[in-house]
Amino acid sequence: NALYKDVEAISGKPAHKVEVYSFCDAMVARELLDYSLEFVVFLPCRIALVEDADKKLWLVMQDWDVRWLDGAPNPNKLPNTLYQAAVKLRAGMEEIMQAGATGAF
Repeated sequence: NALYKDVEAISGKPAHKVEVYSFCDAMVARELLDYSLEFVVFLPCRIALVEDADKKLWLVMQDWDVRWLDGAPNPNKLPNTLYQAAVKLRAGMEEIMQAGATGAF
């Protein structure tokens, strides 16, 4: 989603680059939503390419690392298979960002 192109079309002025890419494992997403609808705020696993005022490009994502649940006092833990799938999905997104940042993508 090349958001900056929409901004340019509406405003008629050049805009800083903002592109949003969606990466998601549909089955993990469905399992997360079946477990708790609140997980919807983390979907669809987006990575954004954002240009700052100095024309420097940044790759950013919402860090939805479920490992924080390891220390949470809440007894409602994710089922282990879903937990492992979510950890794997986040690791894949981080690999994509690292590859993009180093030019290996």
